[in-house]
Amino acid sequence: MTDDALPQQMNRSMIEKLLPHKGKMFLQDRITSYDPVANTICTEFDVKEDCIFYDVAAGGIPGWASFEIMAQGISALASIKRILRHDMTPPKSGVVLSVTDFSAAQSVFKKGEVLYMTVSEDCCVGNVYKYFCRLYLDKDKTDLKIQTNISVMEVDDIRGVLENNV
Repeated sequence: MTDDALPQQMNRSMIEKLLPHKGKMFLQDRITSYDPVANTICTEFDVKEDCIFYDVAAGGIPGWASFEIMAQGISALASIKRILRHDMTPPKSGVVLSVTDFSAAQSVFKKGEVLYMTVSEDCCVGNVYKYFCRLYLDKDKTDLKIQTNISVMEVDDIRGVLENNV
């Protein structure tokens, strides 16, 4: 995907080119807007049974798993910014360093619900970033269900990080 073909709104097949995640671990369905200057992105995820976190007994995805949906929104924003800088290298891996100030008003997201997410970069030091993330159950983003801060580290080679720290 090149920057001249980088629309504000993207469907799942376009987002798949931005993220290293595949199969059941892919947790983004639509990008509805982004701002690389303000470091923000809005995405949507449809709760389905084929999600890796889907709990049949609960009939949905547990709220605690939303941090991964948020982390993938962060990854999509990082890839968009990389492409807009004309850096055509493959998407980088990210390591979640912390999930703090997690607040949930809903414990399970049911099959058929749509999660509307906003991610805003709070600060950056080197390759470590902190984001403020929110999940809503309405397109107008008034029905806030989960909010948290996520700190991530962008790495060139995740295998090197794992080999040295596991």
